[in-house]
Amino acid sequence: PQQQKVVGEFSPYHPLVPGFKHHTEPVRCAIWEVFVAVLPLVLGLSSRNALLCLAPGLANRAGRLGHLLLDHGLITSAFCLCIVTFPAASYAVPVAVSAVVAVAVNVAALARLLARRRRGQWLWWLPAELGEPAFSAEQAGRARFITEFRGLIYLPTCACILARDLPCFRLPFGKTRTFGTGLMDVGLGCFVFLMGLTAPTCRARALNRHQRQAALLKQTVLCLLLTGCGLVRLAVAPDQAVEEYGRDWNVFFTLAAVKMVGSATELLLLPPQSRLPPALPACLLLAAYEVALGPVGRLAITIVRPESAADAQAPAAAAAAALTARRDAGFFEANREGLVACLGLYCLYLLALQVGRLALPVLASRRPADVGRVTGWCAAVAAATLALRVLPAAGLALPESRRLGNAAYVAWILGFCCAYMAACAFASCLFAALAGPYPVSSNNVHLREHQREHQSEHLSQPPPPPASPFLQLVDQHGLAYFLIGNLLTGLTGRCILPALYGRPDFGRVMPPAACAPVLMAYMLVLSLATTWLLPAICRLLAALWRRTATAAARRESRPTTVQPPLHLPQQQQQQFEQQLRLQTISSV
Repeated sequence: PQQQKVVGEFSPYHPLVPGFKHHTEPVRCAIWEVFVAVLPLVLGLSSRNALLCLAPGLANRAGRLGHLLLDHGLITSAFCLCIVTFPAASYAVPVAVSAVVAVAVNVAALARLLARRRRGQWLWWLPAELGEPAFSAEQAGRARFITEFRGLIYLPTCACILARDLPCFRLPFGKTRTFGTGLMDVGLGCFVFLMGLTAPTCRARALNRHQRQAALLKQTVLCLLLTGCGLVRLAVAPDQAVEEYGRDWNVFFTLAAVKMVGSATELLLLPPQSRLPPALPACLLLAAYEVALGPVGRLAITIVRPESAADAQAPAAAAAAALTARRDAGFFEANREGLVACLGLYCLYLLALQVGRLALPVLASRRPADVGRVTGWCAAVAAATLALRVLPAAGLALPESRRLGNAAYVAWILGFCCAYMAACAFASCLFAALAGPYPVSSNNVHLREHQREHQSEHLSQPPPPPASPFLQLVDQHGLAYFLIGNLLTGLTGRCILPALYGRPDFGRVMPPAACAPVLMAYMLVLSLATTWLLPAICRLLAALWRRTATAAARRESRPTTVQPPLHLPQQQQQQFEQQLRLQTISSV
């Protein structure tokens, strides 16, 4: 096992919970290191946009496979190198290389755009020349950087679930046991934030009763699907660590519960036309939950209490004993981590719903000024929530805990997601903001011709570089992408690598030089499967659905033949035959 440097550590005894040694494990990584770890994703996205601006024809000639390889090389590969210890012992090396490449490509692209602007030419291409895939009905209602932000959440999550099983994974980026800020601790919170950000009531000013019922029915179907995934996960992999969610609980059950309760709350109690902002009940409930966890309710001791007094006093077994309490005293006792954390994640859902209701209606205009305003809002929210971290550091609140889902964890995830979204917005809209609606002068002959031809002034604003088709697909089928990633992780970790190295514990003999290629190959296969296999399955299911619906419609339109009852009198028999003839004539 690797010996990792401790980057910061809370005091083992917390003043709000006197006498309880709640934190025997050091913080896995500092909070700023989580932002640095995902920085290559944003830098890669910016490099991709700049490269397509330098070579506009590449967007048309690349094709689907070319765009996929481009995104994999610029966005995914740098992050894969960042979370493993080989070839670079420090994650700062791949981050620095990504930053240098991004700065060089962006400076060259900006110089080219400024030169073309001085000559009065189009900064890049017209919309008809792009040939990019159409957005889905759900994606069309939000800005492009929201789609890319959602895609960039799924990519590192699927990369980390395999990388943690490799021997060269950076241990500080793993999940913390009780308290701490690890890179893998943000996955669950980010998924909940995404659900609230694109909730049904975020894009509508008002919803009537029938629209709310239809939206609630759709969300119920999604929750049932998540519950089914949780049951399959429980049946296939029952040997999961109980300290994460419990004995009979997993991440899919948590997402389904938060999604169901959050959707019912926003559709029935907090509709868009309501004057009560969702952030107000979220903050009140979160404050009450924090008080219950602290010195008043002492709920934190109930959740992570030691197994026995002897184990609690043993220094070597204190951390393990606090996480392996008795699991046979009932359903809540067996799954207390997953059940209790749902309350804090529900508050996070409402806070993300508030962000979505403020941002998405403004972004519907797709103007660079509005995008810049929303970017400023996100940066301000991120700064405000991250500033609250001084409270746990001063002993006024419990530290961040994914197991508890406490107020510090909710504030950390909210700040992380808002900062991440602001960075994606800046990377996506940098060139659009530079282009802007510039005046039609004597040098801008191309703009004058287009304005005379189309009698429109909005053509003075050229379109931005085409969005990544792969990120659009991941955003549209995020759950399927995550499920395929879990299947490939199990196939790689339990079948391929043990067969390749001839032993189940392949981590003892696997060379460090093989970790990064295996991780990159896994991400490439996952991308290929999502790009080609998933649309084929969707088309097959759609064809089966259309065929079933057509057959049902034909059966309903077919005239029904009524059999005459037996032993009728002659007069009634004649009336029945006449009625049957009239029915046949009318059907023809």
